[in-house]
Amino acid sequence: MHGGIAESWFVKHQAWRRANGYQQWEPDRLYHLRSVPDERIGVDVRTGEVAHQLLAALKEHRSQGHVVLPPSDDAGFVRGTTYETHVVAWPPRAPNDPRLTSIFEGLD
Repeated sequence: MHGGIAESWFVKHQAWRRANGYQQWEPDRLYHLRSVPDERIGVDVRTGEVAHQLLAALKEHRSQGHVVLPPSDDAGFVRGTTYETHVVAWPPRAPNDPRLTSIFEGLD
């Protein structure tokens, strides 16, 4: 499994960034976000309870924090990190399988 951003969300977020004066993500640049086709997303986890810890961790990550975090909008970042999505690399999933809600769901 690896993190993935659904293309439909990425397109909306790029429009929001443009409308609010933020630099848009350039998927070909190092550390910039990029999307995957929506149908590749297999896990959708709610992370609102740990959003503040995520923010603190990224602020400590000196090589990426300046790219990922807006300069002075902690509240906006926390609002935008209430869930995360992942692509399941293995085991293979059928195209119409519902999204899992935990990275451990379905493991025996």
